[in-house]
Amino acid sequence: MQGSGPSQQPDLVVGRIVAAEDLPHRGPGYRLALDLGGRGRREASLSLPPERKKDLVGTQVVCALSGDDALVLAARSHGRGLVLLRPEEEVEEGSPVA
Repeated sequence: MQGSGPSQQPDLVVGRIVAAEDLPHRGPGYRLALDLGGRGRREASLSLPPERKKDLVGTQVVCALSGDDALVLAARSHGRGLVLLRPEEEVEEGSPVA
């Protein structure tokens, strides 16, 4: 993450993907608009296969925030590729992850 030094820990919060646009010239990937509740809106990019785009909008995900940067967290599975980290149940956008 850019701008984060050893003393800066990113905030982990839940956000909702409200839009996903194709990223031209970067292979299969998307620019995501994230609703973080009281923390406002942020953008992040994510590389996923094209068939996954329809499943993104409306999904809650775990995000790491550092300054103005947002990163959507995922696990890299050998069998399934990227698997987004999400809360098991719906929570308010901007909820901290403990």
